Amino acid sequence: MADKPRMTLVAICLLCFFLRLGDSKLWDRDEPRNARCAAEMLERGDWVVPTFNDELRTHKPILTYWLMMISYRLFGESEFAARFWSAVMASGTVLLTYRFARQFFDIKTANWAAIILASNLMFNIAAHAATPDASLIFFSMAAITAFAVGFDTPSPHTRWMYFLLSYVSMGMAVLSKGPVGIVLPLTVCSAASWWLLTPNSETQHTNRSLTWLTSRLRLHHLFRTYRALQLPWGLLVVGVVALPWYSLVGIQTDGVWLKEFFFEHNVGRAMRPMEGHSGPTLFYYPLAILVGFFPWSVFALPVVLWTYTQCREKPPAGMIWLLAWTTVYVVTFSIASTKLPSYVAPIYPVLAILCGNLLTNWETAAVPRRAWTWRAAGCLTLVGAGMVVTLPVTIHHWMPGDEWLGSIGLIPLVGGAMAFRSFQNYRCEQGFRRIAYTSVGLILSLFAIVAPRVSQHQHIDRLLADIPNDGQHRLVSFGVHEPSWVFYADAPIPFVPLDDTKNARIRMSSTTHVITSKSVFSQHRDKLPPDMRVMTQVPYFLKNDTLILLTRLPSEAIVSNPPSPSH
Repeated sequence: MADKPRMTLVAICLLCFFLRLGDSKLWDRDEPRNARCAAEMLERGDWVVPTFNDELRTHKPILTYWLMMISYRLFGESEFAARFWSAVMASGTVLLTYRFARQFFDIKTANWAAIILASNLMFNIAAHAATPDASLIFFSMAAITAFAVGFDTPSPHTRWMYFLLSYVSMGMAVLSKGPVGIVLPLTVCSAASWWLLTPNSETQHTNRSLTWLTSRLRLHHLFRTYRALQLPWGLLVVGVVALPWYSLVGIQTDGVWLKEFFFEHNVGRAMRPMEGHSGPTLFYYPLAILVGFFPWSVFALPVVLWTYTQCREKPPAGMIWLLAWTTVYVVTFSIASTKLPSYVAPIYPVLAILCGNLLTNWETAAVPRRAWTWRAAGCLTLVGAGMVVTLPVTIHHWMPGDEWLGSIGLIPLVGGAMAFRSFQNYRCEQGFRRIAYTSVGLILSLFAIVAPRVSQHQHIDRLLADIPNDGQHRLVSFGVHEPSWVFYADAPIPFVPLDDTKNARIRMSSTTHVITSKSVFSQHRDKLPPDMRVMTQVPYFLKNDTLILLTRLPSEAIVSNPPSPSH
């Protein structure tokens, strides 16, 4: 692994992240919201105020929309353009992971870490999604990596340059997703610096005693940590990068965007579960990581034990950075009320480095860890067998005719069995390589074969095809609403909720069409004009219902300023 050229990593990124990147339709709900928001801004020539469906969008800051607008200029408005920068950012994160691991560990660990990161499930979801996750991961990784390398550099001038790069990256992360882009990376840097700076009063063997902690809690040591962070000018750099846009959007929206973003989507998400995203404090993220880090999560338990043994006595600097990194993110989001698996995605480079370091140690160990390698390969084989059995049944329920997609489980089934055979013969490196090939093959199959095929069951394009594209026909949705409809209609779609008494009876002209579901239409037909008729109907994606497009005979009145659905 160590003698492979770095271009191998670039090739893996191109395969895993870019292959058929635009062949799947945008997945509801976040992707089409972000993609359409950028399109609306580009149509208006507005690079400051984000809107979706002609309404102010306060969910995320501006960087994602700026990147998409650039892509639309280069490639046209498409799924590929909307996702392009996520794939680029993911590739950059893989290279940064290689850089960090090589700086603090060794080249074998760096190679393994980069391959592991590029071929796990959750990181690839971020790389293939038109969301801010990939850019947040990249800039958070860049901020912490630059600070760690600078902290490890003896030259003051070089250290200052790395710290400058770190704070610029934090500013970009703030433009990607808000305060989390500076608070968490800065906390990681503070915790690691506090740990690594040796107090003057500490002796060589006090790490396991109370003296180790008390010496680091003294005011002098805390002040040394503060000085090491270069915080005043660092915050100034972050402000120079991020504050101009935040100031402009606040001015142009009379403070509405700032109020909703900071208080509702940051403080609100921390204090209470939003949109049904909640979970147990202790177990949510460990379980989410086990699923998201698959197939490399088959090494989860030995990675935890290996990390513990490395940190038990006097941990190396690299381990201290990784431990601080993981602890800050997992503890912070475990305490927060709103929980999503993607919230801890910035620690996936850390997990990849820890796993890569374990594999490197096992490759060079005098006595191979047969029991652990057998268990890992066995878990991979069992998961593959479970996929082969359960996926066709699930697919038959939601997408009849595509049961063959369940055969993707053969990849981990066969790959795990082949790795098991290698481990039986004491060929650890060969076994790890086979798991790597299995991981890359599984990711390619999921995102280049399964996802595009599943996407063909999204039929919104068939529904919209019957609406004349003459600029005179308008579209509203009644009772149900999906953001993807707005993106593929390439126009705002006003939403009329069922409990809207002001528009309890929709009246429209002959050039107005309504999207709703068959169940809503049958239960609330009295709220619609009596001469309403069905033009087209298609299956409602992943729901036991049917979408219908309605129209009627000419009428004078139309819907007047109907409210939009909650985002």
